Amino acid sequence: MIVAKVEQGLNKLPKHLKEWSAEHLIKPRKIIFYSHLDIGEKDSAWLVTDHIGRRDSSYRVIYNKELDMFGLVVDLIGGTVHCLGYSGDFDKAIEGM
Repeated sequence: MIVAKVEQGLNKLPKHLKEWSAEHLIKPRKIIFYSHLDIGEKDSAWLVTDHIGRRDSSYRVIYNKELDMFGLVVDLIGGTVHCLGYSGDFDKAIEGM
């Protein structure tokens, strides 16, 4: 299900973003992150892109099955992972980077 949604989004991206996304896609895996840093609230979602050591972004794409939306997380100083929010389809999350 997640992979099919990613593929739909990939087809909507311009060539350079499609190539970057394809390089950084991973087998989805569950991660835990802070959804609200100020109150220490945590949540989880499926990580779908990750750092590969070249052309990495500060952001990574996640998928929340309950919301049926893709969003972005960022690693803060000290290793804290924070969710920046959800933007809908995979292509919108990539374009939001």
